Amino acid sequence: MDEDHLLIERFQAGDRRAFDALVRSHYRRAYNLAFRILGDPEKATDATQDAFVRVYKGLPNYRYSSAFTTWLYRIVVNVSLDLARRSGRSATIPLESAEDDRLSPADHLAGEETQDPSVSLLRTERARAVQALSLIHI
Repeated sequence: MDEDHLLIERFQAGDRRAFDALVRSHYRRAYNLAFRILGDPEKATDATQDAFVRVYKGLPNYRYSSAFTTWLYRIVVNVSLDLARRSGRSATIPLESAEDDRLSPADHLAGEETQDPSVSLLRTERARAVQALSLIHI
C-alpha cells in the first residue's frame, strides 16, 4: 500500500491532518500543471486551491478506482480549463500542433479566421492540457 493510500484511509477515518500531508505532497506538481495550462501564476494558484477544495469534498467517497495522482491531476486540468474559459483567455497558437506539424503558425492563424473562435480556443486548451499531462511523470 502506498503512502497516498494510507493518507486517504486516515482522512476517511477522520484524521484531517492526513489531508494536509496529501496537499504538501502534491501541491507543487498540481500547481505546475495548472500553470502550464493557464500561463498565469495567480490563476494557477486559484486553480490549484480550487482543485484541492474539490479533492477535500470528494475524498470521503474516493474508491481507489484509479491512482490518487491520476484523479487529482484530472481535477486540476478540469478546474484550470474551466477557469480559462471563464476568464475569456485568448487563444494562442502552439508552436507544435498535434493536428498538423507541416503547417506554420501563420498557416494556423489563416485557417482559424474562418472557424468559430470558441472551437479554436477549445482546441488550443485541449492541446495544452495534453502537453501538460505528457510532462507529468506519475
